[in-house]
This record gives sequence, C-alpha cells and structure tokens, in this order.
Amino acid sequence: MSPDIPWEELSRLLPTWLADQRWFAKEAAPRELRLVGWEPLGLGEETPAWWLVIGAGEDLYQLVLAAKRTNDAPPKTKHLVGVITPSREHRQHGSLACFDALGEAPFALALLEVSLGIRAKRCRPLGLEQSNTSLVFDEAVMFKLYRRVATGPNPEVEMVMALDREGFNHVPAPLGVWRNERFGIDCAIAEEYLACGSDGWSSALGSLRDLLALAQAAEEQGQPGLDRMVQSAGADFSSEADRLGVTVARMHAALRRALGEEPASGSDLAGELASAVSVLRRDERASGYLDGPAWVALERLVEQAAQVKDAGSAIRLHGDLHLGQVLRVAFGWYVLDFEGEPLRPLQERRRRASPLMDVAGMLRSFDYASAAARLERGEVGLDDEGLRAVGEAWARRNRQSFLAGYLREAPPDMLPRPSDLAVLLAAAEARKACYELTYEVRHRPGWALCPQEGLLRLLSAKDPSEMYR
Repeated sequence: MSPDIPWEELSRLLPTWLADQRWFAKEAAPRELRLVGWEPLGLGEETPAWWLVIGAGEDLYQLVLAAKRTNDAPPKTKHLVGVITPSREHRQHGSLACFDALGEAPFALALLEVSLGIRAKRCRPLGLEQSNTSLVFDEAVMFKLYRRVATGPNPEVEMVMALDREGFNHVPAPLGVWRNERFGIDCAIAEEYLACGSDGWSSALGSLRDLLALAQAAEEQGQPGLDRMVQSAGADFSSEADRLGVTVARMHAALRRALGEEPASGSDLAGELASAVSVLRRDERASGYLDGPAWVALERLVEQAAQVKDAGSAIRLHGDLHLGQVLRVAFGWYVLDFEGEPLRPLQERRRRASPLMDVAGMLRSFDYASAAARLERGEVGLDDEGLRAVGEAWARRNRQSFLAGYLREAPPDMLPRPSDLAVLLAAAEARKACYELTYEVRHRPGWALCPQEGLLRLLSAKDPSEMYR
C-alpha cells in the first residue's frame, strides 16, 4: 500500500466519526473538512499510518490514524473511523480498517516509541477528558496528545518545561515532547504519571460530604454552631487549602522568573470583566439570571478596577486553575494541565496577565464544590437553607485559607497594593463567574444556580474586601 494518505476516502468517513468525539467542537462543521498537513508514520511493517492536521472552520485538529488490512467486517468500536476500499492498483492488498491509533494498544505503544523513543509494554486510557487524549503507559508515563492545535509553542509544553528548569517540583516531571518541526506544532507531551494521588475536586467533595452528613445528623439534636461544625476533624479542609495556596504562589513566582513579566494595570482586568459581562448580556437565557441591581454592581466593579493604575506584575498563567487541576500526593500538591481554557485562541492563552486571574479561578472552585455537594444530595438541592449555610461556611473558610497561604508566600511586588487587592480580585472572580454562568446556561442548565449564587453574593457586598476576610 502506498504511504500516500487516502484523503478522498477519509474525508467521507471522518465527519461521522468526529461528531462522536468529545474533543471535537460540536459547533464545527465536520462535513467541510480540509487537509492542512500530513506525514506518514512507521507504526509497523504492515501498518499504514498517518499523522495529520485537519481544518474545521477556524479550528485545527490533530489526528493519528492507523489501518489494519481486513477482508472481513472490522469490529465496531468508537476507535474505528471506517473501512477504506483501496484504489484499483492496490486492491490486491484488501480493504483497510482505519482506526484512531491512540485507541488501539499496539498502535499506541508503537506511537510512543516512534514519537519519543520510549518503550512500554502496556497502556490504558487515562479516563475522563474532553479536549485532549491521554494514555498511561506501564503506570509510569502519561502521554497527552493535543487534539486542538495551532502553530507555535503549546502553552502547556512551554510552561511545564520552564517550571522544570526553574526547579519547581510540583508539576509532573516532563519526559519528552513530540514536536513536528515541519509544521511548527507541539503534538504531545509525556510526563511522569502520579499514580497515588487524589485530585483536589474529589478531596474537597469528600470533605463536604462529611460535613453535610454531620449537619444532617446534628439537626435533631440541636444544630451546633456553624464554625464548630466546619472545623470538625472529618470535614476540615482548610490546612490543605492553605498548602495549596502556598504551592500556587510558588508556581507563579517560578513562572515569573522563567518567562518574564510586564506591568499589570487595573484596566486590563476591567477589560476582561467588561468582555465577560458583554457576552453574558447578549445571551438572553443567561442574562435573565441577574437582576437590575446586579448589572449596576457589575458596571461599578468594572469602573473601580479600571481606576487601579499599578496592579503588580503580569505573568504567564496556568489559565484554567481549579480544584480539578491539582493533585494531592504524599509530597504535597501538584499542578496539572497548563493549557489554559482550550476554547480561547493560542495567542490569548500565551498572553501575560495578573496572577489574580488564577487565584480567582481557585476561589470560584471552592464555591462550586460547595454547590456541587448540595446538588449531589438531590432531595435537598440548592434550596435547603440549612445546608446552604453549612456549605457556604465551608467555602468561606477554605477560600480564606487558600488566600492566606497564597498571600503569605507570593512575592509582594508581584501583586497590587493591599488597598487595591480586593477590588481587582473581585473583578477577576466576577469575570470568571460571568463566564461560568454563560457556559452552564448553554450546556448544563441544572448547574446555572452554582455560578449565579457566587456572583450575586460577590455583587451584594458593600465593599469587595468583605469577600476576602
């Protein structure tokens, strides 16, 4: 079989297959695919395989496809793209069943060796993912193939390698980067696999489940004070939140040293917030979650943030920091997934910004955990006032602990003056909450109350500093 890619046949098969992939944007037009670039891959003597980049609208996607010769109907799996009937001159070789190479263990093992020179015996999918495809090899190597790509350095590759050079040991150790120099694309990264850890989201929900169970049990006996309940041994997460704040501050200091800085201004954060407010206003369903006073408070917060001249440093950021992006192991907290918000353009994700953007993302995540734990209980949901008070007390205690750890460790000259900190942090949180509300209304309407709660609580404060003490 010729190493030439059978694009005419693939272009007929790919649209149906792509529509079922979680990492392929549903708003894209899979039937208008274009082949942007490709190269043959040697994944086996009798295995035609191709690395390719396809265009769908304005987005570029990376695929690694491999084919098995077959005279029978191939098994129906989610990794099967389809069957290619070869051209007349190659028909003696039989038909080709074309697969996503990362979904078939023999192909995936061969790809790891071909791309990075790493040999392994076993592999498995990492698990729940939406924007990329990650595999674990021999329970020691985590290989992440980027699906939505662009020319230029991938933000995660750039930052993980920089942090490693700086000696920041709270990211998984990088083991190699697969880069296609011809097209200037970072294709994949291999990192140490941290097998014995618990992600921050699961740990936080475990703390909240204990707390809500305690609250329910205490109801008949006369509910104890909230503070005492939140500090109970089985439910207290605050020491971990403090340590997490220290880790994030050290990460920011290392990114500042490694990738430089520039002056930040309040107008930058004000612009980010104004943009998020504008998107929220244009969404008829989402905008209905806020009333007139809330819109006025948002506009006032934009104005207050814009008046801050010196906002500290603008540095490279994680960009999508929340409890699901951190892992607790025996050595402390590790930070994962440095791509930023994958739907944002590459240049935006590589832009320097105030570290308060990352801080705000983590603060919002504590609020989300509180709301999620109540939603999880189903029968009480978000409307039970007693459990709402308990969950909010948990979130408040852990937000304060995270922020205390962060501010204690962060270089003072990287941040705005204490008198300006609350306004800018409130602007960053409001921006994130507006984004969350727009997303949830569009994709998970049952969760829209989560960001609505946090946003209204933030906007109802007479002084932003009320939220951070």
